[in-house]
Amino acid sequence: MNSRSSVGLFRGMLGLLASSLLVAALILGCGRSEEAVSPPPAPPPSVVIGFGLWGSSPTDVFYVGDSASIFHYDGHDWRQMANESGQDLYGVFGLNGTNVFAVGASGTILHYDGASWSSMDSGEFNDLFAVWGISSDMYAVGDFGTILHYDGAVWTQMPSGVDDVALYAVWGTSNRDIYAVGDLGTVLHYDGTSWASVDLGTEEQLNSVWETPSRDVFVVGNDGVAYHFDGRSWTSMSTGTTNTLSAVGGSDAADVFAVGLDGTILHYDGIKWTPQTSPTVAALNAVWAADSAHIFATGENNGVLSSNGSSWKTQALTELSFLSGVWGSSNSHVYAVGEQGAVIHLNGTSVGRETVGGDQFLSAIWGTSTSDIYVAGESGSVLHYDGRSWTAMDTGAGDFLSGIWGASDAAIFAVGDNGTIVGYDGTGWHQIDSPTDADLVAVWCAAADRVFAVGIGGSIVYFDGSRWVTMDSGTPASLVAVWGASPTSVFAGGEDGTILFFNGAGWTPMVTGSGEYILGLWGTSASDVFAVGESGTILHFDGAAWTSMTSGTTDRLTSVFGFSNNDVYAVGEYETFLHYDGTGWKRLTPGPE
Repeated sequence: MNSRSSVGLFRGMLGLLASSLLVAALILGCGRSEEAVSPPPAPPPSVVIGFGLWGSSPTDVFYVGDSASIFHYDGHDWRQMANESGQDLYGVFGLNGTNVFAVGASGTILHYDGASWSSMDSGEFNDLFAVWGISSDMYAVGDFGTILHYDGAVWTQMPSGVDDVALYAVWGTSNRDIYAVGDLGTVLHYDGTSWASVDLGTEEQLNSVWETPSRDVFVVGNDGVAYHFDGRSWTSMSTGTTNTLSAVGGSDAADVFAVGLDGTILHYDGIKWTPQTSPTVAALNAVWAADSAHIFATGENNGVLSSNGSSWKTQALTELSFLSGVWGSSNSHVYAVGEQGAVIHLNGTSVGRETVGGDQFLSAIWGTSTSDIYVAGESGSVLHYDGRSWTAMDTGAGDFLSGIWGASDAAIFAVGDNGTIVGYDGTGWHQIDSPTDADLVAVWCAAADRVFAVGIGGSIVYFDGSRWVTMDSGTPASLVAVWGASPTSVFAGGEDGTILFFNGAGWTPMVTGSGEYILGLWGTSASDVFAVGESGTILHFDGAAWTSMTSGTTDRLTSVFGFSNNDVYAVGEYETFLHYDGTGWKRLTPGPE
């Protein structure tokens, strides 16, 4: 398994898990080897491609893009929004800020009710590229002439008469005046009864359509083509460019914008199209205007462009990191790590963020104090923090390391892909013979000679101070979390809500009442254990039974750690950082919108 597959595991953590863990194994040996990496280089921002924009006002704008990306602008920042579609999203439109629809690949339709995004049954598998609506009527268009209609209850197909072309855009003024455009110069008009073709005399691909309330219609497409309908007739417009124009929109018929290839931005003032200075040369795919002083555009520029009507500037998207591990020395020093080198530090009153080790995925964290912290990650990486700076340690491993734990600063274990086990003895890291080639995902130490590691396919291995041996878990379920109160009171969790208990003689399954993936375990004793997992799952064991706790989130929770039964922390996707005070769980970080 390569390191990117392992990163994918942590981001997905569903079904068959395929990743690795970092386990530090105690072994005598060589001198300590550290390569300074402080200050670390800033990681390049992850590339997000935007395909759609819409808003209800200048301070309530929605962005959709590839890889299920949704962002919301509140007038200050673009913040990522949680959704579970997993699909590229191509278009967005709303009736108001609490009634918004997004469409995308494989017939995906999402709805936002002001609180969260949820999936809708489109009954369609073709890609959907655009959505528009009025009142309770919504329309979506896509591949193979697909047109869907939503009547407030269900989505149904409408006959388009053009099942051999893709339709890329839809817009209108009422449910009796709607236009759709697409391949081969296709323009369709809906009069409330049926869709009919409109002949513009072109076979160019038409990418976008926008209509004013006064029924001025603008269409743009490949090779810089543009057309205007004034309510009586269609005319071809000279844009002054041969670049593909991907989107058109505006505030009125004398204030229209078109964007496209190579960062092209054009403005139409009611008389002619003129180019505007663009801050990017990247392709732009979408444009939306709230009014003449608030215009937004996006595309492959890894952000959003905004204009006050005369000049454009770039706005950054605030992506939230996937957090995979949490550990602390006290409630004034709690650390979480995750993708792109993210380290989140909670100091008791505020939350800080830094990036270490470049853009690598950091999978797990453990330490002995605020000046002795170890983080495991990609390509056999372990980073060490001495209270002042982070340094890279040479583990000699090349596989992805997924988990790390120690008994002391001279007995640290890390595990990972292909059964990798490495150990740190206070002077250096050493590779250790492993009794398995299964991917190991988590490790926990009761002592330097009492170490447990778990992994894929129910794998459990144990170190008794002299050698590592396999243990019979009694389950084929993948195990990704392990924690114990003592060497004879150990818990392991994983697939399908599986939690096993080891009493010193053997492993037995426990009844959890949950079918969700268990991704993290921690406790204060054998009768006070917390488990976290998929869909915001938090379980608690009181020594007799596991019960479900209200987490207040549906975000995936990956790791849990604490200091007492009323001071517990859990982290997960979208930079979710939760705290339990003995009465309930609450979010410490803003998280997704």
